[in-house]
Amino acid sequence: MGEVLFVAAILLLLIGAMGFYFYSRIAYTEKKLNLLETILLDIKMMMDMEEPHRHVPPPKENIVLSEPEQVQASEVEELKPTDASGYYTSVIDSIVKDAEPSTIVTPAESTISATAATVDYDTLNREELVELAEKRSLRVTKRMNRQSLLTLLRESDKNTSGMTEQVTDGALSGVGAPLDGGEEISSEAI
Repeated sequence: MGEVLFVAAILLLLIGAMGFYFYSRIAYTEKKLNLLETILLDIKMMMDMEEPHRHVPPPKENIVLSEPEQVQASEVEELKPTDASGYYTSVIDSIVKDAEPSTIVTPAESTISATAATVDYDTLNREELVELAEKRSLRVTKRMNRQSLLTLLRESDKNTSGMTEQVTDGALSGVGAPLDGGEEISSEAI
């Protein structure tokens, strides 16, 4: 009977060791799967959050550092008209008189370009839409369908119509801004 108890104890130890081994392997595999799930979830969340970030610059404000100071009479110097100033005004007047009408932009020309841009896109086929978009220097891919081309061209029309309104508002005002940041020159001042 002692031998039976001894064999039973050894079998019990072997079965317990095998149970502990399998339990630890299952726990280890479960930890690995949880880690893999966490990594996959992080990757999915990052892909969902990867939208193109558009940097919008803050609006520029005119900041006045100090109040304008009054100029005193002792600081003012009166300039006497010279022959050179008369010469410059005569040259400017002759240039204005000799200016060709084709160089002057009239509001009628800009409104014509705005009305010419309104085309019935629904009657055009895909190839014509692609050709029209390429003429306007719009970005067109090979896989774009007709509907996306229509929306692209219509958005382009909206953007260009806003630009032509700005041109007609300021084209004949007679005010020019110098490129070097100096003073404004108007046609009335000349």
